[in-house]
Amino acid sequence: MPSQSNPADLVSRGVEPTTLSTSTLWWKGPQWLIQEPSSWPTTEVNTPTEHLEMRNVHVALRQPPEDTTQRFSRLSKLIRVVAYCRRFINNCRHSKAKQTTTLSTQDLDQNLTCCVKMVQQTSYTQEMKDLMEQEEGASTVLSRHYIHSLIRKVYSE
Repeated sequence: MPSQSNPADLVSRGVEPTTLSTSTLWWKGPQWLIQEPSSWPTTEVNTPTEHLEMRNVHVALRQPPEDTTQRFSRLSKLIRVVAYCRRFINNCRHSKAKQTTTLSTQDLDQNLTCCVKMVQQTSYTQEMKDLMEQEEGASTVLSRHYIHSLIRKVYSE
């Protein structure tokens, strides 16, 4: 679009607010916009196709995972947001059995457990990995066998 037909360019060209208030270009757009698209102005783009330089580029991006639990100031709000997100996912997967009622105390309890698991997985990543892989390191992390089996049971659900 030519710059003189672009309403956004008025502001970048320093047009006064009083002039904007009466500008037809600002309020209605360019005049050619109400005409047939075939009569709209065209802009020629010349993209060179010869003598282009070929380069190999390698890009590495490491973005740490976002800790969702830090986005909320109250635990009750976090639990409700997680509950509604999980309900949305469930409703998308099972469109015939959609849940549309208010959240029950059972829903909130299940999602509290889900939130605790999220925090544990981010805070104790290596310990969880050791426990799940049953490496030798697991026995040094938690020495009692019943705790190990309890954790495996909770995280296999």
